[in-house]
Amino acid sequence: MTTALQQQLLHDYLSYSDTVFAYSEQLSKQIMNYEPKQILLLHANQLEADHISELIGLFRKRGYRFITALSDQAYGLPDTFIGEEGSGWLDHWAITLGKPPQGAPSVPQWVNERWKVLRTPQP
Repeated sequence: MTTALQQQLLHDYLSYSDTVFAYSEQLSKQIMNYEPKQILLLHANQLEADHISELIGLFRKRGYRFITALSDQAYGLPDTFIGEEGSGWLDHWAITLGKPPQGAPSVPQWVNERWKVLRTPQP
């Protein structure tokens, strides 16, 4: 049985994922003038495992397909970025080219708050 909270979490997760894809498409056009083939990183968490079919549905809706990404010429560009983990190729290239990315999507705040509660050991 799926609770209302679980349904909201799934909805917001898929919505966030779709927003991240749109952001990456826009950023790649801004810094590269085209959309290079990209690498998809999944974190193999339970949410993704339980709903991979819905996530793949988002890929298909956006016209994505699985290919060999490293064959794209973009992966031969300089990458001078040094910094915290968590940024991707597009961010590195943008920073290297002097075009720091702006407006990256954020995980919905309520998800972060709920995660903090769930991570805290209960007495």
